Amino acid sequence: MKTTVFSFICALTLLVSCQSEPIEEYEVIPQPVSMTYKSGRVKLNSAPDVSFPASLAGEAVLLEAALVHDYAMNPKLIQDGKKGQIELILDTTVLKEQPEGYLLDSESGRVQIKAPKPAGIMNGIQTLRQIIQKENNDFYIQKGKILDYPAFQWRAFMLDEGRYFKGKEVVYMLLDQMSFMKMNVFHWH
Repeated sequence: MKTTVFSFICALTLLVSCQSEPIEEYEVIPQPVSMTYKSGRVKLNSAPDVSFPASLAGEAVLLEAALVHDYAMNPKLIQDGKKGQIELILDTTVLKEQPEGYLLDSESGRVQIKAPKPAGIMNGIQTLRQIIQKENNDFYIQKGKILDYPAFQWRAFMLDEGRYFKGKEVVYMLLDQMSFMKMNVFHWH
């Protein structure tokens, strides 16, 4: 009887230990075209290296500011150098007919954002901001791939400030929120 109970406990322990990590689905607004997941997570340093070509310097600075503001990270920007933990890559073979499209790939243990144009890189950065998870003082991203491009060319917000004056700070905040949601036209009265 004791050996049967012991065997059962050993088998149960083995089954529990063989389970793969649970997959934490991304919560991204707006919903991407395609999301696939892989078991495991990518751990980001509190000071991740961000590599980028010279043509994406503005986008890299934006990513740096977002990581500092949103997560209190201290990213290091590396231009045209070694590969970083986060890589911004212009690749004309990725979604070549979708200039605002991007591929965010975190399956290899690093995060790569590939796009044919800087607008796609910008959209990929906004998605990256949404999928970083913080646990204690560590930062993680579920391994997977996100392929996304806008369903509509014109994604707009209208502000009628002629009748309802909001002020400079509110307008800046609205522009930041529009960018976060990948909107591309600000209609201002």
